[in-house]
Amino acid sequence: MTATDSICDQTRTASLVPPAEVVAALRDDLIELAFDLDQRAQYEAADVASTVAARLAELLPLNPAADA
Repeated sequence: MTATDSICDQTRTASLVPPAEVVAALRDDLIELAFDLDQRAQYEAADVASTVAARLAELLPLNPAADA
């Protein structure tokens, strides 16, 4: 593997990771969806949305202001 190949691989990998703002917005949407589903007594779907939102929260930095 050449240095150019390595840089290309890193660029491809980096481009697959969405910005924290996108992840945070998706997490917020999923939390809202989970609440709506819970209100409609669709508890299993609400649990799935909550679980995915929690997993997304794990991807977010602890202090977003520090990254700015």
